[in-house]
Amino acid sequence: MKMGLRKLGAHTFGFVWEQTAEATIQALAAEGFRSFQLLASPPHIDPFNASNDELNAIRSAVAACGGRIVSVDLPASEFNLASPIKDAARFSVEMYKRTVEFAAAIGSEYITVTSGRRHALLPAPQGHLEAIFTDSFDQIVEAAERAGIRVLLENHPHGVLPDAESMVRFLSDARYDSVDVLYDAANAAAINEDPVEGLRKVLPKTGVVHLSDAPNGSWRHDPIGAGDIEFGPIMELLKSAGYARHVVAEIISDAPLRDLIEAREYFSPILNVRN
Repeated sequence: MKMGLRKLGAHTFGFVWEQTAEATIQALAAEGFRSFQLLASPPHIDPFNASNDELNAIRSAVAACGGRIVSVDLPASEFNLASPIKDAARFSVEMYKRTVEFAAAIGSEYITVTSGRRHALLPAPQGHLEAIFTDSFDQIVEAAERAGIRVLLENHPHGVLPDAESMVRFLSDARYDSVDVLYDAANAAAINEDPVEGLRKVLPKTGVVHLSDAPNGSWRHDPIGAGDIEFGPIMELLKSAGYARHVVAEIISDAPLRDLIEAREYFSPILNVRN
């Protein structure tokens, strides 16, 4: 028998300038959310300088609702694991390693990694940055394995591995057994990749699916129903495949709590009641 989908989880990205990670978890928990993905960025939370009191507060907020931290993300705009400037890539690796320590300290299942950044105006030729990213990524995977957590590789429109096919090819190496895919439907739509077909390619390796909306060809994370993404086929694929791992709404808006609740109402006829 195929298992049902989990309850919809909530990403805290939309709250990063509004309130702390602890307060955000408490607010989401009060509305019935139990799975949380954290954007590790000040003033929301500083993963590099978090005090023991802050770590304890996050753990306590999660424990109080019987919830879980799915993953911890760094803001991709601030770091570049594929930078041709060696010191920039080295700095980024060290920041991810420190975030691994933070993620482990708050009991996160994963840390999320994007495949660096290709310059939007003058991107490097295909293949030029892959070796740099691979070296950076390998160091983070090793650090995560030592810390007892797993790594999510996320598709990102500006990344070295922006689409499903490139991620499947990259992760086919046996040394990435502790790595899963985070497939973001809106990130796929931003590069005109069909989210259903992209997800179909990576689904056997997928640990988290991100849902938000966007106009065709635009990189946004809008409320569900505000863009052009067709979610019915995505959810049907997940159901037919018996996908039973994490599904997380990542919405950036002026009213993130309201829009996350509405996303849950939209998907609730499809999602099971399991945490």
